[in-house]
Amino acid sequence: MKREIEVFPDHAALALAAAERVTAWCSEAIAQRGVCRMALTGGESPKPLYALLARPPFAERLDWSRMQIFWGDERCVPPDDERSNYRLAWENLLNRVPIAAEQIHRVRGELPPADAAEQYEVELRACRMTPAGTLDIILLGMGADGHTASLFPSKDRFADRAQVKRNRTETSQTVSQADALHERERWVVAQPAKMPPLVPRVTLTPLAINAARHILFLVTGEQKAKRVAQVLAGPYQPDELPAQAIIPQHGDLHWFLDHPAASQL
Repeated sequence: MKREIEVFPDHAALALAAAERVTAWCSEAIAQRGVCRMALTGGESPKPLYALLARPPFAERLDWSRMQIFWGDERCVPPDDERSNYRLAWENLLNRVPIAAEQIHRVRGELPPADAAEQYEVELRACRMTPAGTLDIILLGMGADGHTASLFPSKDRFADRAQVKRNRTETSQTVSQADALHERERWVVAQPAKMPPLVPRVTLTPLAINAARHILFLVTGEQKAKRVAQVLAGPYQPDELPAQAIIPQHGDLHWFLDHPAASQL
């Protein structure tokens, strides 16, 4: 695995570097395969990046007709809800660039969580993807508890792993935290409400994330510094630090940190 860690003086510098990197990867994918499939993320960290991608010069560098947009996770809320990751991307990026509706593959958060997860996995597979090359680019954030996407720490690993075995014989896409982290078949699962806002979520599993060609973490803020140090320099314990479960199979992994987030490295 190729892992790169870059530290920037502030959020603005990080966003600018991320915009340069993302547009280069998108152009490379389009040149090589005729399409770029990119999964977006929610939270505050990507908002400046989306704003940059939505305007010149970055917006003009991309052939938006060849972009396919997905999400790494979503809260189970309607698309116009202020908590929606889709809404965040729509308001800051997608409604500002020439991209067709059929190129935007959102999680149907207004559906029951298990149905939303199942439908999203069907849509991913319908895009002629395979586990060995599902997405060209996945953008991720990390919470102060070490979670990424909607993959959360498992407080009771043994109880959760017992639940994993039970879920193997069930058809529901709603699983425990440990089940999501250790999933070996499904690309998408639903997660019960875990943290504010207390709504269920739908998330890509590590199986799907780790198949991507390029994975880019965007992490900002001093409140995340301790977890950043634990994830990047501490012992491997993904049940407690789910961001450590992101280990690309064949692609590369990039961490873009602002100075406050990197202050304990």
